[in-house]
Amino acid sequence: MGRIALLVGLLVALAPAYAAKSRKVDPPRPCACNDVATLEREITEQQYLANTFAEWAEYLPNSIHDTGELKARALDRFNLAFYGVASEAPQGMDGHVGGAADMGVLYKKASCPLVLYHYKDGKPLMVPDPPLQKGEKRNPLKLKHLITPVSESTYPAGQQCAAMVYYGFAHEQHHQQTCRAQHKIHGEAQWDDPKFFARDDAAAYKAGVAVLQTELDGLRKTCEECDGKWHVTLEYAYTFNDPFEKIVKKGDNHAYPDGTGVQKSGHAKSTRVHATFTTEQFDGATVKAQYTAAAEDQSFQKGYFIMPSQCGSFRKTTWTLDNGAELRAEGHSSGMADASVYSDGRFVRVSLKVPSLKGTFTQMHWNRPKGYCTDEANKPSGGARAQENDMGAVTVSLQGIPDKMNPNEVELFRTEADSGGKGQSYYHVKLRRCSK
Repeated sequence: MGRIALLVGLLVALAPAYAAKSRKVDPPRPCACNDVATLEREITEQQYLANTFAEWAEYLPNSIHDTGELKARALDRFNLAFYGVASEAPQGMDGHVGGAADMGVLYKKASCPLVLYHYKDGKPLMVPDPPLQKGEKRNPLKLKHLITPVSESTYPAGQQCAAMVYYGFAHEQHHQQTCRAQHKIHGEAQWDDPKFFARDDAAAYKAGVAVLQTELDGLRKTCEECDGKWHVTLEYAYTFNDPFEKIVKKGDNHAYPDGTGVQKSGHAKSTRVHATFTTEQFDGATVKAQYTAAAEDQSFQKGYFIMPSQCGSFRKTTWTLDNGAELRAEGHSSGMADASVYSDGRFVRVSLKVPSLKGTFTQMHWNRPKGYCTDEANKPSGGARAQENDMGAVTVSLQGIPDKMNPNEVELFRTEADSGGKGQSYYHVKLRRCSK
C-alpha cells in the first residue's frame, strides 16, 4: 500500500515487527497462481492512491495547506475506503487493521537514504530520541518512530512473493531519483509544496503498480483458462470524514488551571463494495456478480485530561480522566447480486445492485479515571447498547468511453466530491478478456 511518512513513502497493511538491525535475509519466493488474488488486491489499493495523488497534483483542496495535511488526508481517506471506520471507544480499538508507512526516503538528506519503519503488535515501535546512554534517565523522554536502513537484500519479505516486495522498491526508487535531482539543484524545499509532493507520489505509485501489473499479467497467462468472456472487477467506495480536535493547555480550564489534555469529536462514514463477474457481451443483460459490501456511520466525542494533584498533605498524585461517547451504525452483506454491462458502441456502462447491508446500531460511553485519592473514585464505568440495523441497499453505476486502442481491456475511473469537500465517491471498473 501507499507510502506516507515524514518523508516520502508507501502505504501498506501493517506487518509483523521486524528485527531492528539490517541484515541479509532469504530472497522472496517467486509469485505463483495462488498469489493472483493478493496481487489484484494490492493493485487496487495502490491504484487508488496513485489516482488520489494525481488528482491533488492537478487540483489541491483548499483545506490542505501543507504536506503534513496532505499525507494525513491521504492516509485517512485510504483507510476509510478499504478498511472502514475504526471505533473510537476503548473496547473497539484493538485489532483494527489499516494502512501505514512501510518504507520511505529521507528526502531532506542529500544521500536520500531508503529506510524501513518498524512496528510491534500493529503499532509504531518507538525509541528514545536521542538514544539513551547507559544508566541515563531523562525526563521528559522524547520518542521517535524506529527506522533503519533497508535494501532489497535486507527487506524482511516473510511470506510475500517477489513482486509484492519489489514493487515497493520501484516506488521508493522513483522518490530517490527525484530526491537526488532536487538536491543537485538545491531544490529540496520543493518537497514542502503539497502539489509537488502529490505529483511525485502519484508517479511513484504508478511505478509500483507497473511492477505488480507485469507480474499479474504473466501469471494470468499461466494460471487462467482463456474462455473468451469479459471478466469484470468493480470497486466502489464512499468516504466522509469531519474531525475536530482541541488541545487543552494549562490555564484553559479555569476550574483546573494546571490541567492539560485533548478534546476530540467527529463524524465519519465509509461504504465499500467489491464485485466480480463475467459477461459474454455488452448487451445490458442481467448477470450475477459475486460481491462483498460493508458500511459504517459513526459520530463520537471524547476527551483525555491530566492534572497534577495530591491526596492529603503528603501524597502527590496525577489525575487522569479518559471519557467519551460514540454512536455507531454498521452493516455488511456478501453473496450474489444483479449486474449488467451495456454499450452502444461509443460508451460502456457498468451497473450493480447490492442488497441491504444489515448489521447493528450501537451506543457506547466510557469513563476511565485514574490517580484519584479513593478506590471508589478510580472505578471505570461505561456500557454499550446495541440493536439490529439496516444500512440500506447500494446501487453503483459507472459510465465511460473506452480506449479503442485496446479492444480487450476497458478501464473506467471516476471520483466525485460532495459539495462540502469532506466526502468523496470513488469508482473503478476493469473489464478484460483474453482472445482465443
